[in-house]
Amino acid sequence: MSTLTRLVLSAVIVIFVLSSCRKYSGPVPNPYHHDTICQVTALDLTGLYGPLHYAVTYNGHGNPISLLVAMDSLSPYAPGLNYYYRYDSLNRLTDQLVTGLHDTRVGYWQKYVYAQPDFIIDTAMTFNVEDPASLPDVSAPAPNAAQAYYYNIAGYTLDSYGRVIKGWNIPQDPSQPQTLAWTRSYDANGDRILSNPGYTYDNKINPYLTNRVWQFLFVDYSIHNAIRTDSSYTNVYNAYGLPVDMQNLADFNDFGYPFGINNLGLGIQITYACSMPKGPVGY
Repeated sequence: MSTLTRLVLSAVIVIFVLSSCRKYSGPVPNPYHHDTICQVTALDLTGLYGPLHYAVTYNGHGNPISLLVAMDSLSPYAPGLNYYYRYDSLNRLTDQLVTGLHDTRVGYWQKYVYAQPDFIIDTAMTFNVEDPASLPDVSAPAPNAAQAYYYNIAGYTLDSYGRVIKGWNIPQDPSQPQTLAWTRSYDANGDRILSNPGYTYDNKINPYLTNRVWQFLFVDYSIHNAIRTDSSYTNVYNAYGLPVDMQNLADFNDFGYPFGINNLGLGIQITYACSMPKGPVGY
């Protein structure tokens, strides 16, 4: 199995297990009445092959269209993935495309269909990276599931706040019933209820609140940031209450990796662009 094959399969597992506007306006009212007015523009972390710099680009509606690794200081053998995003005329996320770092051909493609106001269908298609000629390009129209090497279908149930709270396995055989795969629940503070007693929340702002696309992709609508109760790692925050240096809780079984990036439990640095005067801090 090639390195790219393993990376794509890893992405499938992370996204499937887990698995729109600039200013935060919901879905849960911020308990401090402090809208974030920042965009995530870059992620920096240390990987097995040295530092990695991910740049985020946005469209005119303020939604991310790519999360790409900068190539200028990267080893040609460094593992990693690039992500591309597409939207419909209502600015809803319709596609997530995943490629290798040095390739514009897609190994993993997710299509989202808004079947009902509270139900989204996710078709996750994996392509055979051992046969590069069969891979669609990032500029290609969205493929059909039949074109994929294999595919899975999931369904997501949303609550009245627009948060994904249930994930369903949808069989390819329509005569078979769908089965509940996982659930999420939130407390009165707007934070996802944790099952791991080794973690709690800070009183600062979750970077996913900067865009509803991040909330949906990583199934985390929490207002605050999960942290260790033993204070073994201290997050650093900017004047807006957003983390600029936060721990990647790689062993945190309640959540996935920040922005889907596995950083071996090390810190991840986040850069923002903030365009308006800061709101109240000092929570």
